[in-house]
Amino acid sequence: CAEAFDEISECQELHEADCSLTMDSIGDDAAWVDRVRIKEMLVHLIDNSLGVKRRPLTIRFTSEQVIVEGKTSLRLSVADDGEGFADDALCRAFEPFFTTKQHGTGLGLSICRRIVQAHGGSIRVYNTLPYGAVVEAILPDSVLE
Repeated sequence: CAEAFDEISECQELHEADCSLTMDSIGDDAAWVDRVRIKEMLVHLIDNSLGVKRRPLTIRFTSEQVIVEGKTSLRLSVADDGEGFADDALCRAFEPFFTTKQHGTGLGLSICRRIVQAHGGSIRVYNTLPYGAVVEAILPDSVLE
């Protein structure tokens, strides 16, 4: 995950958009995941955050070990301090071809869901107060113990 973060943080578009990207990694970051697909997921999630109108924008990537249903899992989340998801978008976020962007395809989050499901995990979106959005993926049995 740190490898994906490093590559994404060098993205020129990120720096041109008056955004900052930070990483919080809690615990051992070694995990059994398809690095290429997880990086693809993170690129989609950060691209979604870059679509937020609010500037300056902070995007935070968190990677941590958690216990879910008695099993060690990897939780990955991307959060921003933008305006958050509208109610309709929260309900339809993972629906293929649903988009709120003028030039979006509506495939980013549905691709992310497929990647997470292929890892046997779950993904959800929610808003934070006073503003901002979070996309959180749980990848069970992914963490090396």
